[in-house]
Amino acid sequence: MPASVSAPAPRGVLRASPAALWRRVAAWVIDGALLAAVVALYLKVALALAHHATPATSTTGIDWIASRVASLGGLLVHGLVLGAAVGLVYSALCHALGGQTLGKRLLGIRLVDGRGRSPSLPVCVLRGVLQVISAGALMLGFLLALFTRRRQALHDALTATYVVRPLPR
Repeated sequence: MPASVSAPAPRGVLRASPAALWRRVAAWVIDGALLAAVVALYLKVALALAHHATPATSTTGIDWIASRVASLGGLLVHGLVLGAAVGLVYSALCHALGGQTLGKRLLGIRLVDGRGRSPSLPVCVLRGVLQVISAGALMLGFLLALFTRRRQALHDALTATYVVRPLPR
């Protein structure tokens, strides 16, 4: 067979290449915006139910932000915990059920295991927890994707998963 002609891939085999880093970041931003909207909605409802009044202040800039955050008190902590929990469930379920969150779907990339299938739910939950740890460690776990041939971040390498862009058949 000439080198320029390629044989069709066997049925059930995923032909893919590692997803470009810009696609991964853009998908992460889209999913992050969805989670931020959930947290913002929670805070709005919680503040309304608590009859929380915005403190009157004449400060501006970073001082205004600091006084606003301080006035939210425990509600902000609860909102962040809610956001982390919803994010973990969203990511794990979407990846286990189809390999894609909304952000990944919009950018044409997916999460797969070594066989080219969507990872199992326990693997996706572990990956989500490791992703939070990578983010909490100054994003150092994500930087690994810059230096690996398969573009795996730390949480991908530890769970043997890959973020890929499927190629046309």
